[in-house]
Amino acid sequence: MRKFIHLSRLRMLRGSYARMSHTCPNVRVHEIALGDTDKTAELHVNRMSETNSLLSTHPDSATFNQSAKMQETIDVIQVPVRTIAAFCKEQGIARIDILKTDAQGYDLKVIEGAANMFGVIPIIYAEATFVHCYNGQPTFGAFHDRMNDLGYRLVDLYETGFRTRYYQLSCNALFVREDVPGPRR
Repeated sequence: MRKFIHLSRLRMLRGSYARMSHTCPNVRVHEIALGDTDKTAELHVNRMSETNSLLSTHPDSATFNQSAKMQETIDVIQVPVRTIAAFCKEQGIARIDILKTDAQGYDLKVIEGAANMFGVIPIIYAEATFVHCYNGQPTFGAFHDRMNDLGYRLVDLYETGFRTRYYQLSCNALFVREDVPGPRR
């Protein structure tokens, strides 16, 4: 069975991902955002593209970022948003081995858009934050509690080097479904 990597990136970030899809035949690039409902939403285009988000910038974000201008919104555009469940149905994807999210504060919404697929997603590797960078973004405690409610347990935190001043900003958190068998000993 041939496996594919599907990337969700929007037109403004297309360049490197489009090149990747030409050089890596198992990579597919889709110009959509992912979320908890199918809709059209506002994408906040920020000065630093890595901080673009479906959520607006929190007023306190400059306190935590190295540069107050990193998350400065310079444009707002309308983008299509799909749930993972709808996207997978359209693409004929029956199973996701590892779901990786990095949705700038919208990660939990992306994960909730896969609700009817949790039985076929054993591992979720998601960006999680400890401070408010975006309005409406859950901090790590709320994120962790919701993942537990969904049947996923925290394995470990990775890439925890996202700091400014004294603050730990974010990390990537690895969650595994509680019904996945552990390693053999």
